[in-house]
Formats: sequence, C-alpha cells, structure tokens
Amino acid sequence: MKWLLAFLIISSSCFGGAIEDFESGTITLTSFQDQDQDPNDWQLTTSNPHSGNYSLLLYGNTWKSEAINPVAVTDTTVWQIAIYCETRGEMQGFGISDGVNQLFYTFFGRDLPEDTNWYTVYQGAFSQDQWHQYMLPIGRDWEIAFGYLPTIDELIFVNDADASTVGEIQFDSIIDVTDNLPQAPNARILYTVEDQQKVSAELYRLSIQFYGEVFDPDSETHTWAWDFGDS
Repeated sequence: MKWLLAFLIISSSCFGGAIEDFESGTITLTSFQDQDQDPNDWQLTTSNPHSGNYSLLLYGNTWKSEAINPVAVTDTTVWQIAIYCETRGEMQGFGISDGVNQLFYTFFGRDLPEDTNWYTVYQGAFSQDQWHQYMLPIGRDWEIAFGYLPTIDELIFVNDADASTVGEIQFDSIIDVTDNLPQAPNARILYTVEDQQKVSAELYRLSIQFYGEVFDPDSETHTWAWDFGDS
C-alpha cells in the first residue's frame, strides 16, 4: 500500500524592522565614488510604490549613496528588498557598505559584474514591470566575501549604463526579515492497526487508522490531503 501526505499552509506574512521604506518623503543621497554620471536623475516618486506612498526611482546613469543609522549584521542576517524594473540598463542593483568594504547585488541588466564583491540574484524568472521581493542573505555573503561581520551604515542604489540605453528602476521596502523567515513544517504520519483477519497463509485483511501531526512555527491553520494510491 502506498500513501502520500500533503498539506497546505495558510499564514500571514511577517516583517521585521524597516531599514528604509522612503515613507518620510525626503531623503539625502550623495554620489557614490566616481560612478555617478547623471547625479540629478533620481526622485522619490508617488507613482506605483510597492507599499506606502513613496519609492526611490533611478532613471539616469547614476549610483546613489544613503547614510543610515548603523545596523549590526550577524551570520544569519537576511534583508528583503522590493525591486521594480521598468527598463533594463547595463547593471541595476543594490549595495551595502560598512565604510570600508562594499557588497553589491544585481537584479536586472544586460551585463554581469566581474568583481568578487558582486552577487547576481536569481530567485525565479521574474518579468519586468512588476514588483518583486528579493531575499538577500547579507550576513552569510559578507562573511564569505570579506571574512568578518560588519555594521552597515550605507545603502547604495545602482542604475548603471556607461555605453548603452539607460534603464529605469525603483527600490522600496528594505526590511530586515531575519526573525521572520519561513520555517519548514515538521510533519509525520502515525497509524494504529485496529483489526486484522487472516485470509490465506500469506495474506491479511487489515483495518488501519492513520493520523497526521504537524508542527509549523509559521501557521496554526492547515489543510490535509491523503492519497493511498487506490482511489
């Protein structure tokens, strides 16, 4: 006899502390190193934010830097960022810095960065003209890249296009989700034999009661589906 246990989990999304959500309606950005070719080609926009009222739009060949209150990073730290790409550029990404080193993630673009402190993010075949949320394991990635754990005090927003058409990209909802990551449920199948009858020398007819147990830190609501392979 074959049996399969499947379950559907229904739960609400939980979010940790906001790193930057642009909801103040004002922001101080500076040019990042020597990369900012179009320093004025950005704005806080109320057009199509991911959540709330504002998002950050870059539409020129520009790299912008924002100083933030220092945020300590552990080896399990994960941030989430919402990205909307309207037009692909050469390289469109997001970075963090502790004032000594920088770590970057690229989401859209036609070029792949060659530097070792750049990570290409692939978390599904995401299309343009839609908001997508990306999980960034910045603690693990930073420790691999630089060998220590940082205190982040700078965010970097990248819309690079040195030799081709400039893209447009929006950033929103940069959140620390370390303490709210989905956790895999622990499920098991139990059974008791309630009755058995010997039909022949090697054949028994059994009456069995099956039970399912699940421990799921993310939800208290579950739907169970049983399949014993015999319709």
